[in-house]
Amino acid sequence: MTKAGKAVKRKGKGEKGQDIAQQNGSPEAKSKLESPRSHRRYLILTLILLVVLCFLLYPSISSLINSMQEVRHASEKRENEKEPDKDLKLKETPPESGPDAHEKKTEKLDTGKLNLKQKSTKELPEEVRNFKPTVLDKLVAKKIFADGRRLPPIELLHQKPNNSSVRVYLFDDFLSEAECDGLRTVHDRHVEETSKLNPVICFDSISTLRRHIKDAKKKIKVTPRDFTQGTTCLNTSFSHEFKDWIRANWSYSTAFYPGESRFSKVFAARVEQATALKSENGGKFQITSYPRGIGYKTHTDCVLNGQDKRDRFATILVYLQDVAKGGETKFPELGIWVKPKKGRALVWNNMNANGECEPLSVHNAAVVEEGHKYIIQRWFYYKSFYSLGRRPPEPHLPLRQPGQPRVSCDEYENGSCRWYDEWNYEHIIDYEQTKHTLI
Repeated sequence: MTKAGKAVKRKGKGEKGQDIAQQNGSPEAKSKLESPRSHRRYLILTLILLVVLCFLLYPSISSLINSMQEVRHASEKRENEKEPDKDLKLKETPPESGPDAHEKKTEKLDTGKLNLKQKSTKELPEEVRNFKPTVLDKLVAKKIFADGRRLPPIELLHQKPNNSSVRVYLFDDFLSEAECDGLRTVHDRHVEETSKLNPVICFDSISTLRRHIKDAKKKIKVTPRDFTQGTTCLNTSFSHEFKDWIRANWSYSTAFYPGESRFSKVFAARVEQATALKSENGGKFQITSYPRGIGYKTHTDCVLNGQDKRDRFATILVYLQDVAKGGETKFPELGIWVKPKKGRALVWNNMNANGECEPLSVHNAAVVEEGHKYIIQRWFYYKSFYSLGRRPPEPHLPLRQPGQPRVSCDEYENGSCRWYDEWNYEHIIDYEQTKHTLI
């Protein structure tokens, strides 16, 4: 190839480079250069939108995950219940009635108590280990004077022949009219305030729940799965539905403890002076109101054939208001009954001097037919224990709102449904173990 030809060729090559350079300066070339920048902008905007969407959708996603977990837990629970354990079988079995059944239940509880106590004694706080219990084995009624009132005891004699050690005494005007009115007012105010929240309703067994549903003439099937986890209580929505079924057919109880009010000291001292029931053996003070149509079935305040001496040796009950009709306290085996009268105190022993529960101490509260019944009562224990008379810590189950009340329905044949402003451990499935830590 000649030099001229090579020059021409190089010139052509240079022109080609010049053309490319000219193209790079054109709008199309600029668009190609700016394209990566646009992609970055779109990517950033997309990421921002994803973050916003995640923030907005988080509650729904969380709720969905929780629902899936609940379904999985329910499925696992059903699988576990295909072979129910011994305790679940006891819940499913209708409760036996009569003294023999009560004795079997008591023996089972007390055996667990003794074994657990032996294991955990070293783990207890020093003040609990060093606590010296006192024994209360007698009830001695005598005349006293209170605020200028003469208060002689009246022994109510048995109207049926028996060898029982139960003694029943009556004191009229044991509390003044002002004291009765004050207690009643405080109770009503507290019940009204606490009742702003619907109660959680608990049962001693699935059988009791079924009996109440049958009484309400509702044809639904229930199983232990209807109780909340670890308890024999209904959830809040089922509790509200059950409340409507039985028309809130229960009594109302509020409690206060020694030292929580000046009256607690005055009342305890007056009782000890009149009956020799020692204050250190006394439990909480409980005010109970019975609306029209409410009573309490025949029962004992102590555990028949029980082995534990930390049981209710004696009971004092004071009526805070007259009742137009009904509401009597009756001892059917002794042939004794007492009509409610404002300020009147009724006191009796449930156990004998050896700490054995007296079967003939059975009593009941007749249904209020007209009016409204109010009482304050306190139980005195044969053998005292560290936590007696101290407000106990409340259990964490069932899950509930702060201050939410409970209704306890137990022993269908011998009990009733009762509203309380405080919680205890009786509704916890493993109560046989848990309760013994409350020494």
